[in-house]
Formats: sequence, structure tokens, C-alpha cells
Amino acid sequence: MSKGPLNSRGYNAHYRYYSAEDADKQVEADRHHKSFTDHALTLEKLLEKVDKKTKPTGKLEHPARTCADLFNTWKFLPSDYYFIDPNEGSPADAILAKCNKETKETCITTADSFSVKKTNYGNGRDVADSYKWIVGDLNEGAEIPYKMDVPQMKLLQSLSSKARQTITYHCKNSHALKDANNAEFSSPLKLKTDNEDVETLAIKVESRKLMYDIVHDECNLKNWQWRNTTIEVKSAIPEQLPILDVAANDIGGLDEEFALEVGPVCFS
Repeated sequence: MSKGPLNSRGYNAHYRYYSAEDADKQVEADRHHKSFTDHALTLEKLLEKVDKKTKPTGKLEHPARTCADLFNTWKFLPSDYYFIDPNEGSPADAILAKCNKETKETCITTADSFSVKKTNYGNGRDVADSYKWIVGDLNEGAEIPYKMDVPQMKLLQSLSSKARQTITYHCKNSHALKDANNAEFSSPLKLKTDNEDVETLAIKVESRKLMYDIVHDECNLKNWQWRNTTIEVKSAIPEQLPILDVAANDIGGLDEEFALEVGPVCFS
């Protein structure tokens, strides 16, 4: 049997000696672990702040590339107007767009300066009917202006898979799509699209090059009352929209008047 101090103190004393040493090591490990945890939490909070600063918020200082990007980032945001900047450069060229949460559409309105009020093309006299572009010919403008400039619009088109837009032709004694017999009018409205194509609007679907729905058409009646025809254009080729101009033909008569309302172009 071995002799000595440890033996005289017994096995338990020997065990307690190593337990105390392990406890000291554990205390040191716990201290380092707490320090690491504190640093990790601090870093996480810093990263969260940076993340919030870099993610788009829809405000002018942090515009989103598209409304879809904004809603994908912030699930709780409601449909509203938010700042959009497709080129993600300086927010100086960001524009305020209508964002639809349900469809995740980015909708761009016409410029505030755009307006086609009730007009008599002949200025009180009968003139020959002929196609006239409402903006390009009659309002001395190149095309319908929008709040987003062309380079930004092109980028928005490239970021989208479809687009839609609604126009309303207001009429008094002026046909848009159908005549008084409710048959297809011989000279219906025309649309000029963003890809420079011209679509002569047709009632028959098989005659169309562009997809559109005739929401309603009241302009077949000529009874000296103001009516309107509304058309929604839809395209799986975003580059086709927005609409740049609308041409009307049945506007030469003394009693024929018209106006034009152009809705926002919506990309998704």
C-alpha cells in the first residue's frame, strides 16, 4: 500500500483537488463564452442596423427597384405610393409610383402636364374625317408623357414579365369602335405602343395583334350626349407599353367632340 500525503487524506480529497481545478477551468470557459456571446449579439445588432439601412424602404432616401422588390422585402407594407428607382443609382431620379400589394404591380402615371380636354377638332366648322394622333397631331406633342423618364422605363420593362394599361375615349357624336348599328366601325381608334407599333382597335379578337379587353363601349350612340369607351391593354411583352398616343378618325364634324383619359401603366 502506498504511503504519503494524498493517501493519508483519502480518495475523496484527491477527487476534490481535481474537481476544483476543473471548476476553475469551467469558470474561465464560461467567461470567454459570455464575452463571445456578447460580441456576437453586438455584431448581430450592428448587422441588423446596416441591413435596415441598405434594404429599400420605399422612401426617397431608400427607394425600391420595383414595387415587387419592396413587398418581397417588407411583407407588412400596404398598397400605397412609394419611391421607385429601377437603376438603383442616385435617388435623385426616383419617382413616386403606385404600388399594388395584391398584384405587386408598379404603376406609373402620366405627367401632371398631360391633359386632353373636351375638343372639337374642326373648331366650330365641318372638316373632312381623317386619322389624327390626339397628342402628336392635335396637341403639338411628340407622345403621351409619363412621370418616369425613358431610360428608367426601359429598365422597369426589363425587370417585368407583363404590363397593362387602360385608356378612356370620351365622345360626343364620335364613334370609337362601333357604329350606330352596333357593327364594327370602319375607322376605329388606333393605338401607338412603346415599341412603335400601331394597333387599329378591332372588336373581333382574331383581328387583333395586341391583347386588350373592351371594358365598355358607349360611343356607338350619337345623341349629343357625352359618353365614353374604355379599353384595357394587356401584354406579356412589357416593352409594348406604355401607350404613346391614340388616333381618332370620326372627329371632323361640327357636332363631333372628344377627350382622352390615359390611366397609369402597370408593370409586374
